Amino acid sequence: MATCCTCSRCGVVCGRCGNLSFGSRHADGKYHDHMGITQVHDTLSSVSVHHETGTIKATGGRANGDILDSQLGQDAIIYKMNDAGMADSVYAMDTMPADGNLNGTGINGRWGGWSYITGLDGFDLAGETDQVVAVGMVRGSIKFPKIGGTPVELKNLKDGSYDPWVAKIDMAAGGSVVWATKAGISLPIQGESAYPVSVVTTAAGHVIAGTVDRAYINRTSLKGDRQYGGRLTKYNGADGTLVWSKSFGAAAQGPNPNPTPNPNPNPTP
Repeated sequence: MATCCTCSRCGVVCGRCGNLSFGSRHADGKYHDHMGITQVHDTLSSVSVHHETGTIKATGGRANGDILDSQLGQDAIIYKMNDAGMADSVYAMDTMPADGNLNGTGINGRWGGWSYITGLDGFDLAGETDQVVAVGMVRGSIKFPKIGGTPVELKNLKDGSYDPWVAKIDMAAGGSVVWATKAGISLPIQGESAYPVSVVTTAAGHVIAGTVDRAYINRTSLKGDRQYGGRLTKYNGADGTLVWSKSFGAAAQGPNPNPTPNPNPNPTP
């Protein structure tokens, strides 16, 4: 099954196809998870902290035909770990094509919906010990569950292009979204993408996200028209309001239109 995971001091962040738990077979031949040690493999019914993504096979088209590596149904996941390294809670953000199309002909193209997380930080300096902030990307629809309320849904309607998002999550009692936004970091034009890089919090409880824009400077050319630029964006930590977003330069990718002549075009090997 496909997986993409990175660790942080706040927990573990993943993009996952299939089922995921913290039960694993150790060198002693036994299976260990936060509930203890068993002689047999854990099942979904015996592992209390897990998430079942329910990966979906496409109903048609040229992609996602194998349920083992299909991107459809892949969720972005945060696990909360205690000081002993045990899993306390799991929070999963459901991801699907924005229009629900599963045959590759929908608004998000043949690959459909997809999401993952690249950065995570806590609010310990601000005294909010159960709160975390995540930065990730989405193609399609991503829904952030909210305890006692309607999930917060963010949509990227483009085909094959990514939008970053930033979300604050309360990891107490299984997790609940505080806010989630794409403000200041998404690119609305088809074919343009922005990529999540990292996220940090300040002592005042605000959020700063690092992302990379991939825009175009020459839409008539198939080569040499992509331009990348770094971006920092600040959000109010209480409600996710955009404070500012700053781009820091850009570099074109592709053939150099004015290359420097090689003074020695036939060097001796």
